[in-house]
Amino acid sequence: MSTTRLAHGELVVDVLPERGLDLGAASFGGRRFSWQSPLGHVPWQGTFARSFGGGLLVTCGLRNVGAPSEGQPQHGWYSSLAARDVEIAADSATGTIVDAEVPGPTLVLERRISVDGSCVRIVDSVRNAGTRAEPAPLLYHVNLLWNQVEIDSHEVVPRDADARAGGWHAAGEPGPERVYEHVGATRAIVDGDGVRVTVRSDLPRLWQWIHPDYGVLGIEPANCSVLGRGHDRAEGRLPVLAPGEARTSTLEIAVEAA
Repeated sequence: MSTTRLAHGELVVDVLPERGLDLGAASFGGRRFSWQSPLGHVPWQGTFARSFGGGLLVTCGLRNVGAPSEGQPQHGWYSSLAARDVEIAADSATGTIVDAEVPGPTLVLERRISVDGSCVRIVDSVRNAGTRAEPAPLLYHVNLLWNQVEIDSHEVVPRDADARAGGWHAAGEPGPERVYEHVGATRAIVDGDGVRVTVRSDLPRLWQWIHPDYGVLGIEPANCSVLGRGHDRAEGRLPVLAPGEARTSTLEIAVEAA
């Protein structure tokens, strides 16, 4: 699978045009701080679980996030979609991703990635190009190597019994994944080996994913839950775009020596 490398100063990030212009391996000062799964960066293999290579960013959406729901697969189709009209410079990239069924809904995402010496910035605009209102959930799955984490939430809500049985500050013993919502959080600070990463977004919700078997921490800004769009619809919290409506979101991943 083809990759493109963006670099500025000590920060180096791989971009994956065939996977929605998401981000692959990332390093700062020669130290990799992004987590990579045993699959590595592979072309789409038909399902999210068989295609999840990790990397600094995996975008989830644009029509479902989390559990399969209302005929949409786990985390939607975004990660299976190749970017179009891609333009690459030394420290920036732009492209368009179309999530559509014919006949059916069409959501269009315009993405701009920029890298300076200490920050990766993503600006996305999602537009409903169809003729009916459409659900438009979005989650940024930021995958990091880690030793400790600090999140400025005022309440932490475990997703399930596995999360309640563990904690969110450390990986803990080998076992199942643990997921938490951090209510009211504005940022997460993650310390790894010699690198400190700060994640911020203007999306209104923040989820945390821990899988102790893999030593990975996921910081996940979102506009939705991770329980599928049917759950959000039942709660009255499903993000929807009217015909022609667009929504802009940003993600900033700042890096410094720890």
